[in-house]
Parts: sequence; C-alpha cells; structure tokens
Amino acid sequence: MKKIIVNEIISTICNIWNKNISQDYNLGILLEEDTLKCAFYYHLRRKLGKLMVENHLCIFTEYLGTEFKKMNYRPDMVIVKMKDNCDEEYLINHVEEVIVAIEFKLKSRYEYNSIIADREKIKNYVKCIDNHCQYVLAVIHEKYWENPYWFDNRQANNWAKGRVTELVANYDNEKCENMLFQAQRY
Repeated sequence: MKKIIVNEIISTICNIWNKNISQDYNLGILLEEDTLKCAFYYHLRRKLGKLMVENHLCIFTEYLGTEFKKMNYRPDMVIVKMKDNCDEEYLINHVEEVIVAIEFKLKSRYEYNSIIADREKIKNYVKCIDNHCQYVLAVIHEKYWENPYWFDNRQANNWAKGRVTELVANYDNEKCENMLFQAQRY
C-alpha cells in the first residue's frame, strides 16, 4: 500500500480520536469497549468512504487472518486492502494485506493490566508479523494519570518507532472533571 494512503488513514484515525470520539464520550454514548469500537467504525467509514472505495479497502472487526491466527490473536479492528480480482469463495481469502490493526480499551479507573496486555500484543505483532502494517493502541482510561501514554521512551524509540500510533484519553486532573484526548505517532 502506498505510504501516502497509509499516512492519510493514520491522520484520519488521529483526527477521529481527537474530535469525534472525544465528542461521543462527552455525550455519554460510549459505555464499554464495544461501543467505542462501533463509534470508531462509523466515523472511519464516514470519513474514509471515498478513499476506501478507490483503493479497495475494507474495515473488519475481530479479524482472524492468517498472520494473526498463528499468534492466537484477533485485533479489535483492521483496515485491509482487498485483492482486485479474486475467485475465492470466502471473503477472508480476498484480503491482500492488513494496512492498519487497532486495539481498543475503555476501562474504569482501577483497571490497567488489560491495557498493558494489549500493548504487549502490539509488540508481538510488530516483532512477529513481517509486513508494513501500522498498529494503533486506543485507550480511554477513566482515571487521572500524570503521563497518560502506555509506551515508554525505550519502546517508542525502538520497536514501536514508525509502526505504532497511540491514542489516549484520561482525566486531566485528580478531580476527574475533564477527559483529555491525545494522539501520538511514534
């Protein structure tokens, strides 16, 4: 996939996080991870519709393609390039490559082990899957953190560099009054 298209997709993902998902959260329509995933899917389809049609792209949730099946993982959402002409019976066989894989988390204030587990899952994706796929960790953590990012400098400057985008949201103070949404490309 052309780098310019991938960059447009990642930029759109960051924009959706900062504008649309933050608005959805503030409206009280994001309750759990599945509603976050549904809202994100809606906004992606709406904003990338033309680009997706022109480049034979599709969005799938809980994707179990060969590259992930070997690792016994299912990314929460993927954007894939479909083969132009494919005679295969099953749709999964029409996937040419995974362009972006996204892991979502929406957790209450005391839960963080599953967020760490998703960060490690992305690390395994990067290390074990030999492609140019971009990975996104999108976390709404209903707690105040002085540093809301889940990747440290060592990770960001090594295996995550050029491959991972981190979307975070957490309260901006200990009173938990305002949810702050941020995006970071490594």
